[in-house]
Amino acid sequence: MKTAWQIEFDFSQARAQAAQLEEIAQRLEDQGARRLQRAGEELPAYWSGRSAQLFQNKQEELRQSILQSAQSLREQAAQIRAIAQRLYEAEQAALEIARNRTYGGS
Repeated sequence: MKTAWQIEFDFSQARAQAAQLEEIAQRLEDQGARRLQRAGEELPAYWSGRSAQLFQNKQEELRQSILQSAQSLREQAAQIRAIAQRLYEAEQAALEIARNRTYGGS
């Protein structure tokens, strides 16, 4: 059986990992998707024609893929938090039961 300290530690570790996933998602959006969007907006000033349009289409597909990955990371972070919360509550309840347990005796 885990101690109260171990339960708290595990819960905080899970929340920290979820926060790291959200930070990575934010960086993907900031660094990847937004830079691609800016580059796509500037491209017509330097390049035109069918090849340029095909390139822009691929660039937009990549941007959307990055945004989807970021969203997936956010969803995973939310799942980690939800599971950690349920586990925390269950472990706290088990600890409380163990503390209050009495043994039959004379």
